[in-house]
Amino acid sequence: MKTKQYRQCRLQRGNAVRVSWLPAQYAVEGRVLKLRDNDVWSNGWVVKDAYKESDRDVAPDTRRAVRKHRQASGDALPRRA
Repeated sequence: MKTKQYRQCRLQRGNAVRVSWLPAQYAVEGRVLKLRDNDVWSNGWVVKDAYKESDRDVAPDTRRAVRKHRQASGDALPRRA
């Protein structure tokens, strides 16, 4: 399987800011993108900064990494009163 290059980018649309992993071909500072979030498309996201690259089969899933860390460290357990 061929790996794809991804870059972490800071995107801005109006006052909203988001950080996301994008395929390297779209991670060009100043480029305006259309993003999909929960099957809803939104126009006008501007790439403000493009950070480090990563060779991967899929974009890094930071939520999965945090969840696995919490499970391994015991932080995912319910708190006792």
